[in-house]
Amino acid sequence: MSIQGRVRLFYFLKRKPDISREEFFHYWTEVVAPIYNSLDIVKRYNITNQPALAKDTVVGAHASGFASSDWDGVGTLEGDSFEQIFETLANDEYKALVEAEEPNYLDSIKFLPLNVIAVTE
Repeated sequence: MSIQGRVRLFYFLKRKPDISREEFFHYWTEVVAPIYNSLDIVKRYNITNQPALAKDTVVGAHASGFASSDWDGVGTLEGDSFEQIFETLANDEYKALVEAEEPNYLDSIKFLPLNVIAVTE
């Protein structure tokens, strides 16, 4: 086993209760993501952002015993180091432009930093 070069910070989003899942996902991907991608620090460190919509029902999931997620969205920030990712999240421009949008669509957010391990034989 080996740890791959780039690190990932997963984040879990819960939408505001007064907006639909479609409104939440549209706001997150069509309003907030372009703002995030425009930040100088994101470009400098090449921190990629990959959003994913969590679905209430996945075909066969409940029949297989899997519970539905309490989160409405899951995203991944990927970079060369956690220090660069955390510096990005603490950046004044990030706080003023991206974090300032959170009250418009988010009820809560949780972060989970992970090293990705490659399993090889």
